[in-house]
Amino acid sequence: MGSKNVAEVYALWHSLPHRPFRLLVFMAFMALDESREGQAACLYWGGQERLGLAIGRPAPAKPDEDDLSPAAEDARRERRLVFEAVRTDVKKLIDAGAIERVRQGGYGGRSEYRLTLTQTPLQVGSTGTGNGQPGVPQTPSQPGSTDPTSGGVTGPISGGVTDPTSGGALLQETSTPLQQAESNMVPRSSSHQRARAVEEHQGPDEEYESARNELVAYGPRAHSLIAQIQGAYPETTLRDAVIEAAAALAIVAADDRRTA
Repeated sequence: MGSKNVAEVYALWHSLPHRPFRLLVFMAFMALDESREGQAACLYWGGQERLGLAIGRPAPAKPDEDDLSPAAEDARRERRLVFEAVRTDVKKLIDAGAIERVRQGGYGGRSEYRLTLTQTPLQVGSTGTGNGQPGVPQTPSQPGSTDPTSGGVTGPISGGVTDPTSGGALLQETSTPLQQAESNMVPRSSSHQRARAVEEHQGPDEEYESARNELVAYGPRAHSLIAQIQGAYPETTLRDAVIEAAAALAIVAADDRRTA
């Protein structure tokens, strides 16, 4: 799998909007880091259904052609909506210069995309795929602040949300490296922070706790992926890295079950 590709995505493409960013992380994770057994590196060919999973829009199973029941019609309609959402986000990645189409697939079929991970992200109009000058690294900013690389324009994708899981003891025990690291978390802003604002956050952070519990089953593999994410993008909080790692591994596990 493309753990090195994922590191490149976090290092160079963190300024993408949330859904296209998730799509690119998934493509990078599924593509090979290096050519192997005749298969090219940095090439994604997994199909639109997998990409739907990556953006949180799982497509229902394709109904039989002769099935005209209301449930089948609903499934067809939802599949069209999922594939339309995928195409929209894929186009944003192409416009940003993150990927290029190698082969066009049919409806719901398998197009092939090459990841251009070492390229400089391009500035793309009003899509929010970039707000700086080509060749200038992007950094997260506080809400209402101006991005020094964008000519005084406030960054459109700045999360500006303080991590609500920090600033206190999170666990009663620290028996694993992941739990030990959690006690060192500090508040920060992030372009991909998924937490609610502190004043809006009531009760436990269920998204983070769920992701952390899911990663337990993956053991060292989970810790390795979290380390890759934080190594590539040092300002990422452990919370965000845990959630991104859990999402990526869950998609791979779901795909393995479907193909088993």
